[in-house]
Amino acid sequence: SLYRVHIGREAAGKLVQAAQLGQLDQVPVRQVLEALRAMQVTEPGEFEGCFRWYWEEPGPVDTNAAFFISLPLLALRIGFPEALAKEDRQMLDEMFVSARTWFTQAVAHRTFYYPNKFLGDLVCAWLLLEVTGAEDPGGLVERTLLEAATYWRENGWGWGEHLSDGYSRVCFQELSMLLLFSRRL
Repeated sequence: SLYRVHIGREAAGKLVQAAQLGQLDQVPVRQVLEALRAMQVTEPGEFEGCFRWYWEEPGPVDTNAAFFISLPLLALRIGFPEALAKEDRQMLDEMFVSARTWFTQAVAHRTFYYPNKFLGDLVCAWLLLEVTGAEDPGGLVERTLLEAATYWRENGWGWGEHLSDGYSRVCFQELSMLLLFSRRL
């Protein structure tokens, strides 16, 4: 058991909070981004592009870390580009290219019944295509977004995550990110 752990989701969230408050210059942005990049799997394989939840983990254990870290980083890059140094934007863009690999693969699994995770993966996949300027391979992300919306409208939200106080907030944030930041919708 460790006395203290370093949580990637919190680090990414604090960057966005600082940007929202106009205080990004008071945060060691480069060091935080370098630490988050070091928490991302960059080697080809099953977890390529995924993040570890904790710095102390040897590899990804809870793969939800990928969207919980990527969403605030996307908000930072899309919502506050002028507040970031050129090198910081470039580092984010490198992380996004890696993350796109993870999210494209995650979206292909089509786990609509798991809305918190699947919606997070889907929103990240969509926004990463826009941010990186990449093509949607075979229209996978767009087609899956429409299929997921149809599934949730006709069949409900899987096992009811949308009814819990915690997960309904997560789903709402994911939908908000998609609607606020997507240029193509």
